[in-house]
Amino acid sequence: MVVGVRCLATTPNPFNTLEHQRLRTGALCESLKQRFAELHARDYPDDGAAKALWLLADLLTLLQKRVQLIADEKTLIMAGEVVIELGETLEYFDNAGTDQTPRGLVVLLQSLYARLGWPSNLLAWPQSVYNFTIRPFVENLAVLFQYLGPDAEIDAVLKAYTGPRDLVSFPRIERDNVRMYAIFGHEIGHRIAGEFLKQEQADATFSGEEAAIRAKVIAAMGGSPSIIDAQKLIEKVFSLRKRALEELISDIVGVYLFGPSALYAGHEWYAPDSVDT
Repeated sequence: MVVGVRCLATTPNPFNTLEHQRLRTGALCESLKQRFAELHARDYPDDGAAKALWLLADLLTLLQKRVQLIADEKTLIMAGEVVIELGETLEYFDNAGTDQTPRGLVVLLQSLYARLGWPSNLLAWPQSVYNFTIRPFVENLAVLFQYLGPDAEIDAVLKAYTGPRDLVSFPRIERDNVRMYAIFGHEIGHRIAGEFLKQEQADATFSGEEAAIRAKVIAAMGGSPSIIDAQKLIEKVFSLRKRALEELISDIVGVYLFGPSALYAGHEWYAPDSVDT
């Protein structure tokens, strides 16, 4: 028995895990490309979905080529995780067809983008979660592929892409409730609020105001708090300020785009939450 155990311990593992991961990741790429190809048969409100599907297929093709050259097993595993992450986009295209996403809603969103001078290419889809969201599409793809290291070909494909750049989702249960569409004004406002806060951080006057706020917080704590306690409270104050500005600016943009209907929709949206109301 001892000899047998010793032989098992010293015998090389005949299973090549590196090649297994290579084959597995390649198979995942091919399978996902097939799913994307099938989705081209769906009827979508415009040609944006088709462009997004071609982009994802092109990225998978480049990833397949790269997988054949990877010599590190951990990197191959990471490549497989990237494919699985890309697979989550199937939910967008499954629900972005005209059987679930009204053409009129897409036209409305595109007109809102145009009013703000933004490129009006977006992909809208209903979700089971009761929430309205606008998320970047291309930027998130770029971040995802960064985990595999720099790749000039992938960067070039993303740069040349002209399809939807935003993923716009809404509660499926509210699909036919056009009164709630005014909430999109608030969601669009979040991007404007983010741009404002970035510009504020770069403004020299903000640094002076920030220092004054820090001094007031310390004075309110008695003038000589511990560094840790002071830093915690200062971070909380600035976090609350940032959150308040994000929401207030978003509400202002919503009213600008939709008028009083944004207020009514907002009241209905936040009614279950006594804090927001």
